[in-house]
Amino acid sequence: MPHVWLDDATPIQDRISNTGYTLLCLDDRHDTAGLQNAFRERAVPFDVLCIASEPARAIYEKDLILLRPDMHVVWRGNSPPEDPIDLAALASGHKSARGGCEPTPIRPKRAHRHQD
Repeated sequence: MPHVWLDDATPIQDRISNTGYTLLCLDDRHDTAGLQNAFRERAVPFDVLCIASEPARAIYEKDLILLRPDMHVVWRGNSPPEDPIDLAALASGHKSARGGCEPTPIRPKRAHRHQD
């Protein structure tokens, strides 16, 4: 996530929790209850952080930004997601990007046998 200084001279990253997902809301006119409920139903830590910052809005280019605990962007938009349950499932690893209901298992590589 790109760095932004806020009006009080603190970096925006200092306001974002690293213990769960954060919905950064740069325009407080949006209803975030659907996404909050979707994460709560999955027992996934989630917080909404509303910050009125024109510099942040200019850099991030969207009103709403969903961040993982490591501050990687999961999703962003100018209105709440059409299907917050689906987004919460995908973001939290309960659904694959290919549309499955469970994460895709990782298959271990088979060891190559050395033949003499």
